[in-house]
Amino acid sequence: SEIRTSLEYRQLNDSSLQSQMDSTDITIQLGLNDLNEIKRLVKVATSVNNTYLAATEMAIKDMNGNKLSAVSPSMALQASSFEGDTVRPELLEFYLDLSSEILTLYFSETVRTSTIDANSFTLLSSESASDAQQMYRLSGGISTSPNHRFLTLSLTRPDLNEIKRLTGLATMKNN
Repeated sequence: SEIRTSLEYRQLNDSSLQSQMDSTDITIQLGLNDLNEIKRLVKVATSVNNTYLAATEMAIKDMNGNKLSAVSPSMALQASSFEGDTVRPELLEFYLDLSSEILTLYFSETVRTSTIDANSFTLLSSESASDAQQMYRLSGGISTSPNHRFLTLSLTRPDLNEIKRLTGLATMKNN
């Protein structure tokens, strides 16, 4: 099966059939890669108006073994209902490389790079602010990453200098 608009589409690769009973209604569970790729495509599956499905004849067979009448991408079927993404992304881990001057952020789902606010990130010398001996809030940074689960942030010179000046911050993995 294939999700398509006039400009962008995603061929499903890691999704699976959720329904187990023979029926006229089936449910396809989107796989993580398909889900993140669909989220990356900003003009696909953001409303019922840009959510369409195409399918080859091999997509499914009826109870007598007859193949599906294909739904071509040029005549894709519009969704009859749509429920948008309401799940907030989570920051799962990060990597700070002071030599390459980059902060790499890894999220639970695809994020829109243009919305990053570097000033919203604070480096701490321990897990909680109450235990941290030192902390530093970034004053800026630029990301040229595409919308993705990984995002790289080029640190500013003032931020780099201050992080390097703070001897108890970012000198080893646990601080």
